[in-house]
Amino acid sequence: LTKDRDERYHAVKELLGALRRLKQRLDATAELERSAAPQTGAPSEATANKTGEAIPSTQPIIHSTSSAEYIVSEIERHKTGVAVALAILIVVVGGGGFGLYKIFSSRTTGTGTRSPKFTALTTGGKIGDLAIEGELSMSPDGRYIAYIAHQMVGATQQSSVWVMQVATFH
Repeated sequence: LTKDRDERYHAVKELLGALRRLKQRLDATAELERSAAPQTGAPSEATANKTGEAIPSTQPIIHSTSSAEYIVSEIERHKTGVAVALAILIVVVGGGGFGLYKIFSSRTTGTGTRSPKFTALTTGGKIGDLAIEGELSMSPDGRYIAYIAHQMVGATQQSSVWVMQVATFH
């Protein structure tokens, strides 16, 4: 959490190693304190008996637990929970990174860069069995085309205007 990037942990393994070393030092310090001779109270803390002799205080010395020692001990007590929490954190961070990748990669390609889809509407100047002469006109959205078709009915040629939906050819 330090401001300077160079002083931060770059991987969870580094943090875990530092926490283990800290725990070992704290355990060694605590063991030394426990194995040292018990301290007696100072003369100012002593009480006097009826004859006026100083009686040393017998109150135990309270060892306060540091926050780092507490965290390490809780991690050791709940190893499975910590492992599950770390796994969930990794999945969430990975999923978030993948989501951001997809969002930003879709913005760079854009919708205008898709390759166009070409569909043949006529074969040999005919749609179905109707001969097309002249112009075709396509709707602005590209879904419909309008055309004039000529067909022979008996001895006369008839012209008609047709509208066809491109997606279904009807």
